[in-house]
Amino acid sequence: MLIISLVCSTFEVQAHNLGKQQLERVPAGPFLISAWTDPIEANTRDELHVTVAVEDDEGLVLNAEVTIRLIQNERILEDVATHERATNKLQYEGRFRLNTGGLWRVEITVKDGERVGTASFELSVEQINDSILPFSVGWIIAGGLGVILIGLTIWNRVALMRKKRDVL
Repeated sequence: MLIISLVCSTFEVQAHNLGKQQLERVPAGPFLISAWTDPIEANTRDELHVTVAVEDDEGLVLNAEVTIRLIQNERILEDVATHERATNKLQYEGRFRLNTGGLWRVEITVKDGERVGTASFELSVEQINDSILPFSVGWIIAGGLGVILIGLTIWNRVALMRKKRDVL
């Protein structure tokens, strides 16, 4: 039972959800824009999902073109958000791979015919250094060589003791 509960809890933790709400029904031209980022703590290791909900006076807007831009200094990343990527198909989702941490500006532009609206927020991205892996591999290699050297030393001593015993 313990193994089953551990496996099930691992699947639950890895499931994609809405994440952290960044905007809640913010006026953007004729629209109200809500946005979430996932993972909750944005970082350079995991893919960043930006989920967007668009509303107007009549309810959800489902046929708009939603563009998400991430801007940091002169660096600009852009993606067209789609319903297909979103868990909730009434929303739009864009995906990004960030390899630079720090503060990013997220701009969301919605176009629906002649209507256009833009909203933005700041996103802090944690820089995660995966350099621990090469460090660990180095320790594994060094440990393996150490075991081999100890084994050769013991084998050599055993061989010397046999020779001494045979001489006597």
